[in-house]
Amino acid sequence: MASNKEALALVVDIGVGMSQTAPGFDSPLQITSDILQMIVQRKMFQQSKDELALILYGGDETNNDLADENNYQNISVVFSLSSANWHLFEEIQKIKPGNNPADLIDAIVVAADHLRRETEGKRGYAAKRVLLFTNAATPFNDHSLKVILDSLRLQDITVDAIGPSWGQEEEEDGDENDRPDSPTQTNGHNEDSASARPTTNGHQHHHRNQKKPLTPQQKTGIRIINDIVNTTEGSLFTFRINQSKTVNPTATKYIMQLADIKLHICTYIQVKDNKPGIFRLKKVYARDPKSEIKVDRGRYTKDEHDEEIEKEELTDGFRYGTTFVPINKETLDDMKYQSEKCFSVIGSSFSLFKQCSYSISSYFDSSFI
Repeated sequence: MASNKEALALVVDIGVGMSQTAPGFDSPLQITSDILQMIVQRKMFQQSKDELALILYGGDETNNDLADENNYQNISVVFSLSSANWHLFEEIQKIKPGNNPADLIDAIVVAADHLRRETEGKRGYAAKRVLLFTNAATPFNDHSLKVILDSLRLQDITVDAIGPSWGQEEEEDGDENDRPDSPTQTNGHNEDSASARPTTNGHQHHHRNQKKPLTPQQKTGIRIINDIVNTTEGSLFTFRINQSKTVNPTATKYIMQLADIKLHICTYIQVKDNKPGIFRLKKVYARDPKSEIKVDRGRYTKDEHDEEIEKEELTDGFRYGTTFVPINKETLDDMKYQSEKCFSVIGSSFSLFKQCSYSISSYFDSSFI
């Protein structure tokens, strides 16, 4: 089986630091919720095979496989690794700020352990990734960081981080964020602003981020997160930028013929109708929608014998009066219109001729010249 899907753990900091903001500004947690909804919506509409898990830390609940009385507290796996669906979307909409401390390194460990448990013994995963949303305002313990990094490398898990604080001091000291080595520069792709992104109701939502000096705790957290991201060959992103999807147009080559002149041209599709597969209805068993349904079709003679006809015995036919005349595939192919790919200019006209033709075509007021 080809490896064609990704296991992605969404780790969200819902602690006090993510909800604190000045009046008139969007909190980091609100912006995080909007980003998560866009990610899940895109996965669903594209019918992506990628699997996602949602892990919250800093809340009141503790629900993970590593938790005991003293360790990995206030970390909850609210959605186990699975394909994106409306249940995950609803869980994201339910996210509320928490009031309890939680260790971001412990949250990464819980996410890595969850990915290991859910993917162990299964095939088809091209990558395993942890996507961390935080502003690094919560204290944490980094005593076992080296062991954790070795474990992440051994499991081939990449850690990416998204937050409002990366490189903020550099901007204040001279907009060093525009340099190629700035932490907000990811991997060379063209990135546009995420401050004006469509929300779930289709309207543009302009996020306003409050710029304020980093606290000593945030500076330490950013340094540790930088080490984790660089060690696992991940990327750092901010809430203000978002990688746009680039689509390279495919050209169709033609030879345009104008009288005796032939020109080589290329044509491109400007607008293409794309219908997401999520809107295609499928027949399911009402009592158990997850059960697979097998469609079995058969054809029978319409007489007293009611004999089944094999597929190999069927052929196309057309009605001639009250008689059906069989026709084979070779004859059908010969009847089809044979054409070649071309682009020809048959004629042209001046604007005067267009006006005359319009006048002549008028039924009540026609003038013949």
